[in-house]
Amino acid sequence: MTGLRLTVTGAGSLFGQGILKSLRQADIPVVIQGLDYFPDAFGFRYCDSRGLLPDFLSPSVTEEAWVDALAGFVTQHGSELLFAGADFEVLPLAEQRDAFQSRTGCRLIVPNAGLVRVCKDKLLTAERLAEAGLDAPLSAPSDIGFDEAVRRVGSPFIVKPRGGARSRGVALVEIERQFDAAVAGSSDMMVQQFLPDSSREYSCGVLILGDKVDAVTPLRRQLRDGNTWTAIAAEREDPEARSVEDYCRRIADALGADAPINIQCRIVDGAPMAFEINPRFSGTTYFRTLLGVNEPRRVLQHHLGQALSESPALRPGRVRRYFEECVEEA
Repeated sequence: MTGLRLTVTGAGSLFGQGILKSLRQADIPVVIQGLDYFPDAFGFRYCDSRGLLPDFLSPSVTEEAWVDALAGFVTQHGSELLFAGADFEVLPLAEQRDAFQSRTGCRLIVPNAGLVRVCKDKLLTAERLAEAGLDAPLSAPSDIGFDEAVRRVGSPFIVKPRGGARSRGVALVEIERQFDAAVAGSSDMMVQQFLPDSSREYSCGVLILGDKVDAVTPLRRQLRDGNTWTAIAAEREDPEARSVEDYCRRIADALGADAPINIQCRIVDGAPMAFEINPRFSGTTYFRTLLGVNEPRRVLQHHLGQALSESPALRPGRVRRYFEECVEEA
């Protein structure tokens, strides 16, 4: 097979599949190696070859063994680029980014380790945004107690894990008994200002190419079980969407983003306020592809030295996610 040789990990994950589907619609010849931890990962259907990585989350698998296995797959395939498709892989890959490329010749599409560490800690994220003069939810560690939490962030407020995802472990707290239940048994929690009006929540993709912001694409979204099920791209002139775009661009600059990130925010008193930053492609990556901005394709174009259109914008429209069944051979 001829074409740009790529590796995509997390072939069974939501955003791993979004990367794969976007690559398959890129109109650039590619040969994709898909990697996952389960032999029946659904995303393998978009790949030319597949492989199973050792279970990085198992206590019996060391990070060194996992990296060695990944390097072996990448070297065997001759991959020039690796797209990380599993959230838990991002930090170890970021920490290994330069060494991995020197070892294999393959470039990792992940941000620098410093940025990833900030984004993986939601309390640290809020603090860094505030330090940069950007609107951020009032936040504090959960060990300050209920009364102090009310004083610092207001009431009601949110209790959530500092390193959580997909709204897992998030609790709305109004009284002390709820607070005690929310923080019981965990030392890795935080309290945060409650941001009302979930109907004005945005998922904003920020694509960085060559250390410059290439595309900022906000989608107003509706959630189900922590994932986006409906997303709306507004007209380019829509003032609220443009305020989100400008805000997210400033976040990327302030944090020194050097690879794709995803920023989640809500409109509070007429202005966007970020409550989570994912240092990776988003679960809504394929939504953006369907609306005219194929972020993985632009990564390939940049890597190949091809000319890129400037300031790409999403087509106005609505994308819906839904369940679908298929028959596979046994």
